[in-house]
Amino acid sequence: MMNCRISLATFVREVRANPEKYDETTLYLVELIEAETQLDAIFQIALVLTDCVQPGLKERYVRFYQAAIAA
Repeated sequence: MMNCRISLATFVREVRANPEKYDETTLYLVELIEAETQLDAIFQIALVLTDCVQPGLKERYVRFYQAAIAA
């Protein structure tokens, strides 16, 4: 979990440093992540954010997670 938090923090800093590279949705979701204190809510927002970075990634992650739980 710590690696995820570090990676997310790195991405948030990148978005803040170079906002011209990202669309309005990504900027908004990063704002929400920065304001949120609950880890589960941050995860949910980050999951939505994945589709901004790579369309379809969220669905692939959800399928992977569901398969891992079912195994």
